Amino acid sequence: MRTFLLLMLCLNLSYASQITLSDEFPRVHQMTDITVLDQKGVPVEGAIIGLTYRPNSMVERSVTLEEQTDSLGTISWIPDDAGLCSITASNARKPDSLLASTDVSVRFESFSPQGILVFLVAFVVLFGGTTLSIIMLFRP
Repeated sequence: MRTFLLLMLCLNLSYASQITLSDEFPRVHQMTDITVLDQKGVPVEGAIIGLTYRPNSMVERSVTLEEQTDSLGTISWIPDDAGLCSITASNARKPDSLLASTDVSVRFESFSPQGILVFLVAFVVLFGGTTLSIIMLFRP
């Protein structure tokens, strides 16, 4: 019985709708295409795309794209913020029905020198404190 239920679950998951991106890791302020396909792999026209930046956090922000997917099931998106973003697609006729969802990591547009600065400060505090404590320990 368990094997049958597991098999049915696997078959059910393989026929789920899906969201694909033109770039696996989109970058901030660079256009990315979102494509919505139904269970049979046919593009979904008129799907509503919802975006949640930093889901389940205190600074969570939800946005719905103004346009809907075209006849190819595609819509263009320019990410606003770097970090985790949850993308959901729902049917325009039934906005409460969820077609598909996925999570994607949006990368920064370019290298951030602030990250290296924070790393260096943490390095100095950590190893500087350790060095100071070892010197004080072995001081006569």
